Amino acid sequence: MPEKRTVLIVEDNDFVRMQIASYLREADFAILEASEGQAALDIMESNAHINLAIVDIRMEPVNGFEFIKSVRSRNIETPVILVTGDQTSDVLEQ
Repeated sequence: MPEKRTVLIVEDNDFVRMQIASYLREADFAILEASEGQAALDIMESNAHINLAIVDIRMEPVNGFEFIKSVRSRNIETPVILVTGDQTSDVLEQ
């Protein structure tokens, strides 16, 4: 039986994080969760088998953009999908 693909969900809104996790579990993914960027970075460093990270842009103290910069500076090449409920144009510019 093939090993499940692992997705890291990084979202500071508990409800949103649980909804994403629930949907992906139903699709037979293994899920790791973090409610903020620094905890997610710690998970990334300690788990080499993460296949994808879904990361909220607007978090404190480490936001989604800072998360990606930190991950890439550590030569971790896991694909990252940024998500946000923010509709301001400055997010698109970044």
